[in-house]
Amino acid sequence: MPTPCTYNGSLTREQFLLREMRVTARTLIQEHLDQERASQRICADNLYQYPTEREQRSIARACIRRLMGVSSDAMTREALIDLVANGSSEQAAQAVVYALMCDNRLVWEFMTILVAERYSAHDLTLTNQDITSFVNGIAASNETVAGWSDATRNKIRQVLNRMLVDAGFKENVRTSELLPVYLDAELAHIMQANGDAPALAAFGARGEA
Repeated sequence: MPTPCTYNGSLTREQFLLREMRVTARTLIQEHLDQERASQRICADNLYQYPTEREQRSIARACIRRLMGVSSDAMTREALIDLVANGSSEQAAQAVVYALMCDNRLVWEFMTILVAERYSAHDLTLTNQDITSFVNGIAASNETVAGWSDATRNKIRQVLNRMLVDAGFKENVRTSELLPVYLDAELAHIMQANGDAPALAAFGARGEA
């Protein structure tokens, strides 16, 4: 499990990026996983349809980092990239959540602790206050997160909530109810091959130890 051991606040600017991750995955495949060529093509062809090249380049780096960093095993990594690029919208959304979990410690812990516990307990209540309390709880024990401003923590709470909506875990950002999630079998196989069977619980499934 390649999850970073430190926390960072990049989620405030990089966010979930489902559409951009799909574009990036397809471009990586077309460029035979050449990261530099994929980044150049995204910017040259304005594939994200962003107003500035600077923003496009920054997000391209983030998407490529998430996709290429999901596993040290080439076959596992390529299977994930293919799922994001060519899977159904539901498959891609779940795969992007997993890629973000592998890239961001806070997202990993949010999904495997808070969300997984709710599914495990068959308690589908998850309020904005629950998410805020979770982030504040990390801040109470970690200097890095404690140093984030209230605005940063609130923005991260919003991004996490929006991620749940975009990935099919919640109906909208105002609801306090989690939806039942049916983990894609191919993504489950990728997680297990990557040594991340415990992460299946974040999608309401059980993994083998």
